[in-house]
Amino acid sequence: MSTVVATLPKVELYCRLTDAMDLFQAGELAKEAGLPEGDDEAALKKRIEFKSPDELLAASAWQRDLVKTPQHLEQLAWRTTKRMLSDAVVHAELAIDICALPFSAKAAIAAIDDGVEDALEESDDAFFSWSLVGELHRGCDGAAASKALAAWHKAGGNRLCAISIVGDERTPIGDLRDVVGEARKLGLALAVQAGLTARPRNLDDVISLRADRVLHGIGLTRNEEALLHLRAHRVPVMVAPELEAKIGRARSLAQHPIVRMQDAGLFVTVASVSPGLLDSDLTGQLEALSKHLGWRLDRLRNLSLRSVEAAFMAPTARFVVARAVENWQHRPKLTATEDPGYGL
Repeated sequence: MSTVVATLPKVELYCRLTDAMDLFQAGELAKEAGLPEGDDEAALKKRIEFKSPDELLAASAWQRDLVKTPQHLEQLAWRTTKRMLSDAVVHAELAIDICALPFSAKAAIAAIDDGVEDALEESDDAFFSWSLVGELHRGCDGAAASKALAAWHKAGGNRLCAISIVGDERTPIGDLRDVVGEARKLGLALAVQAGLTARPRNLDDVISLRADRVLHGIGLTRNEEALLHLRAHRVPVMVAPELEAKIGRARSLAQHPIVRMQDAGLFVTVASVSPGLLDSDLTGQLEALSKHLGWRLDRLRNLSLRSVEAAFMAPTARFVVARAVENWQHRPKLTATEDPGYGL
C-alpha cells in the first residue's frame, strides 16, 4: 500500500512551513546561530522532541525562531517543496506565523516563491500549486497582528488565502477578533484551531467567528451545539492523526476519533501540519490510517477528493487538482530516487 499511497495525488491542507524543517536544516541553522544544538545531534533531537501539547508548542517555536533571514526561508521552501513533489502533492497550503519573522512580508513571500520555483525547475513536468495561510497565535499583540496582516496581504496578493487562529487554546482570542474582522473585509477565509492543546468543551470561537475550517477538532463530537453548526454549514474539520496521537489527544492511532467524527456527519479531511517535527508527511498520515484503521485505497482516494473541496485555492486550480485526483491510476515508479524523507 505504501508505494500506491505515495503516488496518489494529494492536497496538503495545512503544512506549517517552519515545522516542515528537517533535522539536517535545523542542525545547520542552529550551528549558524551559535546554538549548542548545532554541534550535538542528541541535544538537537531532544530540543524538538515532544509528547504533549505544551512540548509541541515549545518545539515549534524554537524551530520557527531559527529562521533569521529570507535565505533561510527560501531554502526551507525549496526543501519542503522537493519532498512534496516526490510525494505527489499537487496543491499545498503553506502556513506561516506572519508576526514572528524578523524580516518583511515582501521579502518572506519572495523567498517562499523563489524556493518553490527552484524546486519545480528541478522536477520533470510536475504540477504544483500553493497558497499561504497566515497564522496568528493566541495572545499575540492585536495591533501588531493587524499591521502584519495588512503587510502580508499587500505583498502576497492572491497567494494569501486565509488566516488561522492557533496556539495555546487556554489563551483567549482577545484583540484578534478585530483582526479576524479585517481579514474578512479583505476576502480571506478563517481556520480556527480547537481540540489540540485543550479539550474543546467551549467552541464559541469557532461558532461566533464562523470559521471556514476547524483545525484538529479532537473531542468536538461530544459538543452537540458544535456538531449542529458544523454539519449545517458543512465546515471541514482537518485532523492530523499521527500528531494528535503523539501528544495524547487521541489514545492511539487505532483509537483516533476520525471514524467517529465521520459517523457523526462531519466533513473530515487530513493534513500533515508539522511534518518535520513529527518526522511524518501527508503520505505517512494516510498510511497510518491504512495500517491502524484498515482503510483501503478507495477510502483514501475519497479523502483526497474531500481535501480538494476543502482547500483554500482559486477555482481554476481546484478544477485542475480535482481532475488530477479523479483521473489518477497507480503507476509504480520505474527509477530509484534518493530518499526524500526527514532526518540526517
